[in-house]
Order: sequence, then structure tokens, then C-alpha cells
Amino acid sequence: MASSTQTTTRPLLTSLKPLWGFAVHVFVGSLLFLIIATPAILLNWLVIEVEAYHHTDRAIIWAIRIAEYAILGADLLLSFIYLRISTKRSITELKEL
Repeated sequence: MASSTQTTTRPLLTSLKPLWGFAVHVFVGSLLFLIIATPAILLNWLVIEVEAYHHTDRAIIWAIRIAEYAILGADLLLSFIYLRISTKRSITELKEL
């Protein structure tokens, strides 16, 4: 009787493996996004502080803002690519079941 229980639960666990892998990829991708976005957030804070308390040349402020948006844009693009690849891989694994 124990073997019949094992045969019914095994396909269920096998079918959940691609979904579990996708969930892990989403979690890791979100953590990576937050880690890479942190410098952009800090640059934004720096611009606000420099504008409020110091007389800094506008060119420097715009250069920092460009760096901030470049980091954030690259982070968004790479996160999208990472999640797209993970989604395609999970769909392929689900189709193979």
C-alpha cells in the first residue's frame, strides 16, 4: 500500500519542480534587482542632498542623474531578460512533463 502512495505523489512533486524553480528564480532575481538598484537610490539621495545644501555646478548634478538613470535602466533591462529566460525555461520544462 505504501508503494501506491509513493507512485501517486511522485508525479505531483515532479510536476511542481519547474514551478518551484521559477519561484526561486523570481526571488533571486528580485534580490539581485534590489542589490543593483541600491546605488541608483543612493545617487538620487546624493543629488537631493547636494542640491539642497551646496552650490554645485549643474553639469555635475546632471552627470550624477544620468548615472543614476543608467544604472536603474540597465538593472530593469537585465532583470526583465533574466525573468524572461527563467519563464521560457520553466514553460519548456512543464511541456516536457
